[in-house]
Amino acid sequence: MTTDLRIGVIGSGGRGKFAMHAHRPGKGSRITACCDLDPVVLKENRAAYGDAAFLTRSYRKLLDQPLDAVFVTTPDWLHERHALAALERGLTVYLEKPMAITIRGC
Repeated sequence: MTTDLRIGVIGSGGRGKFAMHAHRPGKGSRITACCDLDPVVLKENRAAYGDAAFLTRSYRKLLDQPLDAVFVTTPDWLHERHALAALERGLTVYLEKPMAITIRGC
């Protein structure tokens, strides 16, 4: 029996669409939660990841879901905030570059 890694996507539109390559139910990983501010993107997420996927406009609500990892694919100035929040919850984080927009943030 395969236990899929449960993955959330913070910023599931735009660059976040590449996360669909990690959606391999029954083969090791599955997108189980998506966060985006655009309702059209959330509708696309429903079609791509199914009715069981948790969809929200709030990254905090996404991080409250039972997840193993997250993709952070939001605009650069939000990377630091979103990545740190996920790391504080003990999640594995895939973070696009830059990690933050300041040296101190990195």
